[in-house]
Amino acid sequence: MIPLIDMKNMMLGLILSLFSISSTTFALPYKAQEFAVASPSPYSASVANEIAKSGGNLFDQTIGVALALAVTHPYYASLGGGGFAIIRKNNPGAAPTVDVLDFREIAPMASNRESFIGRGDKAATDGGMASGVPGVPAGLQEMHKKYGKVAWRKLFAPAIRLAEQGFPVSGEWAEQTKAEFENFTTLGKKTFGRIVLDKSKPPRERYEPLKAGDLLKQPKLAKALRLLQRKGAAAFYEGAVATDILAATDATGGIMKADDLKNYRVVWRAPLKRQWRGYELYLMPLPSSGGLIMAQGFELLNRLEERFGQKAPLSSTEAHLFGETLKLSFAARGQMGDPMGGTLQNDLTEKLLNPERLDRLAKLVDDDRAIAVMTSKSPDLKEALTTPESKEKTQTTHFSLADREGNAVALTVTLNGSYGSGVVTEKFGIALNDEMDDFNTQPGKANQYGLIQGEANTVAPGKRPLSSMSPTIIDKDGQFFATLGAPGGPRIASAVWQASVRLISQNTNAEDAVTWPRVHHQFLPDTLFHDARRMAPDVLEKLQSFGHMLKDAWIAKVYVVKRTQDGLIEAAADPRGEAAAGGR
Repeated sequence: MIPLIDMKNMMLGLILSLFSISSTTFALPYKAQEFAVASPSPYSASVANEIAKSGGNLFDQTIGVALALAVTHPYYASLGGGGFAIIRKNNPGAAPTVDVLDFREIAPMASNRESFIGRGDKAATDGGMASGVPGVPAGLQEMHKKYGKVAWRKLFAPAIRLAEQGFPVSGEWAEQTKAEFENFTTLGKKTFGRIVLDKSKPPRERYEPLKAGDLLKQPKLAKALRLLQRKGAAAFYEGAVATDILAATDATGGIMKADDLKNYRVVWRAPLKRQWRGYELYLMPLPSSGGLIMAQGFELLNRLEERFGQKAPLSSTEAHLFGETLKLSFAARGQMGDPMGGTLQNDLTEKLLNPERLDRLAKLVDDDRAIAVMTSKSPDLKEALTTPESKEKTQTTHFSLADREGNAVALTVTLNGSYGSGVVTEKFGIALNDEMDDFNTQPGKANQYGLIQGEANTVAPGKRPLSSMSPTIIDKDGQFFATLGAPGGPRIASAVWQASVRLISQNTNAEDAVTWPRVHHQFLPDTLFHDARRMAPDVLEKLQSFGHMLKDAWIAKVYVVKRTQDGLIEAAADPRGEAAAGGR
């Protein structure tokens, strides 16, 4: 017989052990057999199921989900935005095909490096001047042309139904819209954004934003979707929709012209491919900074763990080494920009990933002392002091899909700021981006740190602005392993990199990879950002003792779909915002 006191001790030990487990395991990932999706929208899984039942493949499902997000999440997924996708097509008996689809917005042809000088602080964020030429419709059609299976018109039914019949807006929708409600750009005497998105009825004495649970119908947007359904992406770039876009941008001081829309083209690119610890990584190339930042991060972490050993997950020493790795990986971001057919991609990749450079950077790191950026005597860091503090906004979204055959998509789309430029078109209710703010719009002018920003990202006709979007696909021994990405401005690369490290090096499931606490450092400001209310006080106290300037923050939202060892597909959507995972 076990003494009563021992029984009590055993029970106490069991309770404490369960509590310890729960402190790092917040939930279980969604598991499926056929396909899975991780997305910011609870409608995404049902949309993907509907497209699959109509005969569509994973790429058709991707298009259907993207169209539905343009209806349910207009503050960052509108047709008036742009983005990137990494696409993995499984080829039985042969190597997979992995492509990068760049449907990023571009600068109008009338723009130049001095377009925003003397126009005020908000010229690149509010109104027609702020909008680049949108790429979403062209990007989705290009994906369908190359990889789609069913007819284009079949992919629109869920999105059109959501626009015409309406849907109850979520708490996030209501908060995002209310926050921007007073900032919607006034076109003449009409505040188009408020007219489209408010709950009051004519005649309007005042506008009243929708609340969570209110039904939103968008008949104007439904008309645009029906035109796209019948005529393809050309219906967006020419005709009535294009006229509506140009009327809105022209009325608010923009310089976009009919030829800008008519001549928009996507770019197919090769991914930035790296090997890391037995895995094949497919990362975003320029004009995204994300792939180069992450590639440096993987290489530096190898060197640091060779010196200091692998630190315990979620410990202060791990957070310190992650922060120092990111600090050094972000240092050269100011040298990045749109390669525009030049040699920037290969030259800069070779320079930044040069083993000797990475060895020098890794030697700057101590295991108990933060690098002081502004006083460092390292030539590599002094060169990097021409790098701007990134001002890219966080209102982006991402979703990930994969199926049991190994087909996968990581797709990130953005307007830049919430509701982009604040311009919503009158006849079709399309929110337009403010992506011009991602350029260096004030060349030669010092930022708040007294630093002159890099020239690689200045405005030029037809140029794509530098981005932080980092859709990523990972293989293991030629087989699909994971697809992931995130919204969050410059914090995207930090979040996706850490989730990838968790999946590969620490063998976590998808849920732990997205939920565990994260840090972010972008070189300037010299601040270590950490997940608000997610790190233990003793961890933060230790980081401060290492010399880190700390600030709590929101460190992006990661969406992961991965293959499990037993052949299932699991998905996890980051709980740092409204999100859902599902499949079949």
